[in-house]
Amino acid sequence: MRELTRQITVLCPERGLLLNELCERMAHSTEMYKVLYESACQYAVRKATERDLQSHLYVEKKALEGEVRRVENRVNELQAKYDGMVKRFQEQMDSARHAHEVDIEYVKKSNQQIITEIKRLASMESASK
Repeated sequence: MRELTRQITVLCPERGLLLNELCERMAHSTEMYKVLYESACQYAVRKATERDLQSHLYVEKKALEGEVRRVENRVNELQAKYDGMVKRFQEQMDSARHAHEVDIEYVKKSNQQIITEIKRLASMESASK
């Protein structure tokens, strides 16, 4: 193209200048189209990546939501089990406390009866002397 422009410029300088300007504008336009094409390709790649990432994130979100529900159910089960164990433990403690109180009352009554019997025997012994 340069050689053609040179030859035309030799024959007719005005035409040569116009042809040279036309070539420069075509080169500039071609460069702009190349930049625009590369930008469009990058945009398409970026959008495809975003779409893939979005679908992947959607699937991952659904999986994590299912995991959260499963863990919440497990927590509720364990909380109910814990509450039941605490209730049974409290009932056992109350039962043991009541049995202990009954045993203490029995021991106190037995002790009082023994003391009374000892005093009675001591008073009988001192009365017989």
